[in-house]
Amino acid sequence: MLDLRVAAELRSGVRCNYQRLGVASLCAPKEWTTLLEQRTGLPVNELAAGESFMFLSGRLMEVPSSLDSLAVGHAMTDSADGSIVAAHLSRKAAEHFIAGHAFDSKLKTTPRIDLSILRRPWDLLEADGFARRMASDAKATHEAWKQSGELAKPDKLVAITGEVHIHATAEIGKFVVLDASGGAIVIGPRAHIGHHAVIVGPTSIGEDTHIAAHANIKARTVIGPRCKVGG
Repeated sequence: MLDLRVAAELRSGVRCNYQRLGVASLCAPKEWTTLLEQRTGLPVNELAAGESFMFLSGRLMEVPSSLDSLAVGHAMTDSADGSIVAAHLSRKAAEHFIAGHAFDSKLKTTPRIDLSILRRPWDLLEADGFARRMASDAKATHEAWKQSGELAKPDKLVAITGEVHIHATAEIGKFVVLDASGGAIVIGPRAHIGHHAVIVGPTSIGEDTHIAAHANIKARTVIGPRCKVGG
């Protein structure tokens, strides 16, 4: 899963981890710098103005609770393996870390057992966490499309149950069933849903994705962007 991307780029809902965490920049090995800047549009291994900085593991799928109360020189660790997942560093310590060094051994750490974090590939599909992230992502996506006038009108749909958000440029075929009774469905820009397809939420269909006619897309699915499914 991480051969061609960093953990922060994993799409754990409508959004990738780094998008949901709301980061201002990314920290990665130097050989990734140019590629990550191109793919995400974010600065890599650069610090903005400020005296202290919060570092988050790219494996986090949601912002940890009580993160705002994490003092400078303190860190949160994953109780499962002891790895640091969040650290509040002074500017000097942040520069040291970005230069490729390990975290300061003097960091005061607190283990956490309530993290929404990737340890194994199947953690992406854990039911409660996926539904929670999809609900949050669907709300954020709905507001963004509504403000920009890119939200499709409900009359585009043939069959709908529950919370469904469709971009105005998406194409929905005839007799498509969108069953969001179990969770939100989000259909992105220029996505094409073929005739008679069935999509069960929570599910995200990314931009420029093509769902073939008669396809059956089950719950807890993230497709795209730019994918073709069902033949």
